Amino acid sequence: MTLFTDMSDLPDIGIQQIEFTLQRNIRGFTGGRSKQFVQEHRDPRWVAAFTFVPHWNDDNRTITAWWNAQRGGLRSFLAYHADRALPMAYPNGFSALQRLDASTFDGTGTIKELAAYSLTCSALPIGFVVSQGDMIGLVEGDRRGLYEVAATATADGSGDCTISIEPAIDVSVFSTSATFNLHKPVCKMIVDHDSFQTGRDFKQGPMPASFSAAQRLY
Repeated sequence: MTLFTDMSDLPDIGIQQIEFTLQRNIRGFTGGRSKQFVQEHRDPRWVAAFTFVPHWNDDNRTITAWWNAQRGGLRSFLAYHADRALPMAYPNGFSALQRLDASTFDGTGTIKELAAYSLTCSALPIGFVVSQGDMIGLVEGDRRGLYEVAATATADGSGDCTISIEPAIDVSVFSTSATFNLHKPVCKMIVDHDSFQTGRDFKQGPMPASFSAAQRLY
C-alpha cells in the first residue's frame, strides 16, 4: 500500500517569498591515523519554505482548503524554484528560439546520455546556454527529478549539450527514456505536517500563509 496518492500544484494566488535549498545528511568522523572522513547517509533532497502574499477571506479559504487536501503529507504536490523558473540567459522565455529542425523550442527535449552527475540533452537550439545555477528537471512516467546546473555549458552544432548537475541522478530511476525540462522544472514534494501558519489580525488585516515541504524521492 502506498501512502502517496495523486499530485496537485500549489495554489496560484501569489507567492511572496520562497526558500529552496538542497538538504544533505552528511556526517564526518576521524579514522585511523587521524584521517578525516565524510559520509553521506541518505540521498540529498530539496526542501522548501513557501510564504504567500497576505490574502483576504476568499483566497485564504483556497490556501487552507489546499493545505487540508494534502492530508498532512499523505499526498504529494509539484513545486519549482520560483526564483529560477527559467534559465539565467533567457529570463523572458524561449519564444524566439528554434531547434535544428526549425520547430519552436519550448524548454523541453530528449536525453541522449545519462550518468550520475551529468546528462547530455538533445534537441536544444544551436548555441543554447545553460548557466551555472540554472535548474533542470527530468520527467519519466510519473517520476520527477530536479537538479541544479553545476557548470555553464553550451549546445553544439547538433543541438546537444552535456551538463554537469547536482545532486546525483539515480540511474535506477531515470534513463535515456526521460525528457528534460528547463521551464519551471518541478519535483514532487510533501508538506511538513505541522508547519502551516495562517490567520488574520483584525486590526492590521490579513496575515501571510506559509508552510514548509520536502522533496519526495521519487
